[in-house]
Amino acid sequence: MGNAYGEATVALAEDAAFSLDVPRGQLSVSTKPSHWLRRSIAVDTRSGDVHGAVFVLVNGDAMVDNRVDLLDLHEVLTAFGAGGPADLDESGYVGLTDLNMVLVAFGLEGDP
Repeated sequence: MGNAYGEATVALAEDAAFSLDVPRGQLSVSTKPSHWLRRSIAVDTRSGDVHGAVFVLVNGDAMVDNRVDLLDLHEVLTAFGAGGPADLDESGYVGLTDLNMVLVAFGLEGDP
């Protein structure tokens, strides 16, 4: 698992299922949706399609730098009551839920 094969934007089904066309082999598949930390999982496609691959994502990356730290906290506090990129729950405004997301994830980093 060394070189990147490619990058793709995929749509999620209602049940959050997704599909990717990748070569056969042992692969690392990563996802980094906007204000979530990057997560990678190992998949083995040598025997065919893989079903049931699950990403457990952590929200709170308001700065979109793949870590939750003081910069994210500052972003949420500065935008509190307004909208913008610090609206982590995508409710239309920055509120207590967004602040809680940063506090719960504080100190975490996404996968490289």
